[in-house]
Amino acid sequence: ARKYIEQELSHPAIHLAYPFGSYDRNVQVLAAEAGYVTACSTRPGLSPADDDLLALRRVSVYGHDSIFDFVSRLRTGSAVRENLNGALDSVTNCFRIGSRS
Repeated sequence: ARKYIEQELSHPAIHLAYPFGSYDRNVQVLAAEAGYVTACSTRPGLSPADDDLLALRRVSVYGHDSIFDFVSRLRTGSAVRENLNGALDSVTNCFRIGSRS
């Protein structure tokens, strides 16, 4: 499949997305042996610089995302509303903890 894609695109195919995110160490070794340099899992979030290149995290982007959500997902791994809800939950929890004293 990789060679076919390279022929059709006239460009090397060096990135793999594991089907349904299904992979293990053996699959990673086979991907490397096949010439893939990076591969994307279905683990959500942003990959740190030292992440395994054959098990990169994935940021989901949806057709209904606004441009703000898109930019937020690229920078944080989450949409604007998800980030705001997380921040609000943190503030709310601080008040709850503080009111117990």
